[in-house]
Amino acid sequence: MKFIITEEQEDLLRSHDKVQKMFFKFWDKNGPKIDEDTLKLFGFERGTAMIGSTPMNVYNVRRFLREWYGETKALMMAKEMLDGKTFSIGKEFVCGGYNFDFKIIGLKGDEDWGQIDVSVEVDVKNGSVDLIMDDGRTENLETALSNDDYGWEIEGEISDCILDLLTEKITNTTGYGIVIEKVILD
Repeated sequence: MKFIITEEQEDLLRSHDKVQKMFFKFWDKNGPKIDEDTLKLFGFERGTAMIGSTPMNVYNVRRFLREWYGETKALMMAKEMLDGKTFSIGKEFVCGGYNFDFKIIGLKGDEDWGQIDVSVEVDVKNGSVDLIMDDGRTENLETALSNDDYGWEIEGEISDCILDLLTEKITNTTGYGIVIEKVILD
C-alpha cells in the first residue's frame, strides 16, 4: 500500500522527527522524565508548544518517551511499577486535605493507545479528609463519603487524586497514560 502525502505533510513529518531527536538527546543526557521543568525548557505552556514550526502537545512527548524506551520495555516498566502496589495519598503525594492508601488490583496495558487501564481499591476506613469548605475539621473518609451533601464530591476528588499521583509517578516516567477504570471504596 502506498501513501501519498503533500509537501507540507512531508515537512511536518521531518520537523516532527527533529523534535523527537531533541527529546531523545535530552533524555540520553539527563535521564527519562516528563516534568514541568522539562516541558518548560522546551517551551510548553498549558500542555502545548510550537517548537520551530511544529505544533506539539504533551501526548506527543509521552509517545516520544515510550519510543525512547521501546514500547514493550516502557509498558513492562509501567506494569512493574503498578502491579499489586499500594500508594499513599497524603504521605507520598499531597492532594488537597486527603489522606488514604489505595492498591492497584487490576491493570491492562494497551501499546496501541499508549495507556494502562487500572482498577484500584481505596482504604476508606483508615483514610481521612480535611473538610476545608465546611468547618475545617478532619473527618474519616468512610463517614465523609456517606454524607448526602458532599459525599459525591469526595468520591470524585478521590479519583482525581489517584489519577494525579499515578500520572506523576507512572506516566511522567514511562510515557504510558493512566485511565482509572474502576475505583472500589472499601
